[in-house]
Amino acid sequence: MMLRAATRALAGTRPAALQRTYAFVSPTSGPPKPSIESLTDVYERTLGLLASGAFPADSVYRQSVAALTQRKLDTVRKAGADLTAVESALRSIGEIGQGGLTANEGIEGAFDTAQDELKLAESMAEWKAHEPLEEPAPERQWEYFK
Repeated sequence: MMLRAATRALAGTRPAALQRTYAFVSPTSGPPKPSIESLTDVYERTLGLLASGAFPADSVYRQSVAALTQRKLDTVRKAGADLTAVESALRSIGEIGQGGLTANEGIEGAFDTAQDELKLAESMAEWKAHEPLEEPAPERQWEYFK
């Protein structure tokens, strides 16, 4: 008798695996838009890492990344506190708005790129990529770069 009552009570339910759940995603939800200050902070952290002694002063990687990052930082600072002006300035130097596989638009694209560059610089410092090779390169391996 008890089994019949339980069977009737559960007859209208579905197993959890078959139930559909829906997540409401608002068009305004998502991570907050990066600020100009957060972008300049990432640029400054990258420059600080490059100047910290993690890379030798004559490292081509250090020199090129520092020059590019400093150019971007100067561009952002020169544009001021207006987000539209900053995005326009970054677009003028080719930092954003290039399209491609992912639309690198707006300050979000510049912020994502800046974070990726910082992570790469941290990895390059950890890997000590500037040090000589453990084994000498085969003869004529790098000739096509000259």
